Amino acid sequence: MSELPAFTVPGPAFFENWRSFLQNPEAPHDTYEYPLFSDAAITGEPIAVGPYRFINTIAHAGKIARDSLAPVLVLRVADRLPRDLPRMGKTDFGSYHGGSLIDEVAALVALTLGIRVKAGPIIRTFDANDKDPRGTPVAYYGFDPPAFQRSRVPPLLPQSIGPHCLDFEGLRWVADSPQQNPKDEIALIRAARLYQDALWIADAEPAMAWLLLVSAIETAADRWDRSKSSSIERLRASKPDFVLKVEALCPDLVAIVAGEFADLFRATQMLRSP
Repeated sequence: MSELPAFTVPGPAFFENWRSFLQNPEAPHDTYEYPLFSDAAITGEPIAVGPYRFINTIAHAGKIARDSLAPVLVLRVADRLPRDLPRMGKTDFGSYHGGSLIDEVAALVALTLGIRVKAGPIIRTFDANDKDPRGTPVAYYGFDPPAFQRSRVPPLLPQSIGPHCLDFEGLRWVADSPQQNPKDEIALIRAARLYQDALWIADAEPAMAWLLLVSAIETAADRWDRSKSSSIERLRASKPDFVLKVEALCPDLVAIVAGEFADLFRATQMLRSP
């Protein structure tokens, strides 16, 4: 069993599934396959990163058009997540981002390669008790690709199309995930999901894509700033004159005010910083 840092806060599903895999790699588990759709051409051999295996479908050999989607990758996920129902007595949105484990992996691929990527519905299952090593094809949710509006001519982000190589070197930074602070991983997934959505709609809704990209930067900056400085330091950097006035009235009040309001100014300050 691998020794991993102990954390009291759960991370995103991508992170927790990987940690569970490392702690007990021989435990029985179910495996699922999902298509990853893109208008980019993926090159490279199949690679495995923890419980995730990326299989190149070589869709570019069929000469896919620049503005069309194809299932360029199949993602095989060894599911090690517990089947316990979450507690319903209290709302917990600490790791929420609006997607599932497969959406998290697709977003990380989009961020790594700088391409449009969205996950399709499950297409094959490998049950732990099934003796057939080839698994079972399924269509629980159909085979329809994600909605996608065709690109402009020329496209706004030409670097997102064309050949992109998916290899272990490109995913090496992701491979360190199980050792990282889950709060950092949550911020990473949220930023990646915003980046993923921005690229997906860039040609159809460039203004909205810009807002999503700015939000991705804010999300990453927010977590970086939170981990590097105290609430008082953040409030002082954002509102120095205000802090001086509060200190003149009551020095002990600064900590209370900072605890309540410092986070309201952090993202704006990060974007103003050189």
